[in-house]
Amino acid sequence: MALYVDSSVPANLDPTPSNSATIATRTVGTSSQQLIAANPNRKGFSIFNNSSRIVYLGVTTNVSTTANYFTRIPANSLYEWSFASIYTGAVFAIGNGANAICHVLEITP
Repeated sequence: MALYVDSSVPANLDPTPSNSATIATRTVGTSSQQLIAANPNRKGFSIFNNSSRIVYLGVTTNVSTTANYFTRIPANSLYEWSFASIYTGAVFAIGNGANAICHVLEITP
């Protein structure tokens, strides 16, 4: 059985490696807040939830623990944006309790 590897790069992705990134530590509470600002130059991001809380991520200011979130990050877990196209808008977060510590890595050109 032959193996086929698709080595093509989608037109909306820049395959150029990046050597620039920023790391920020943010405390997330029980009110929706902006975790990552919009950035048209973003090439990717990851968020490590370094707490015992669950953190919910959304793309609107009204993200909650029950609605308007696209993923939840369990305690002591990592989330990486892994879709074929990079989202460059703002990311909002809310925790299921106070003082959830998130380490945010944003990759830029």
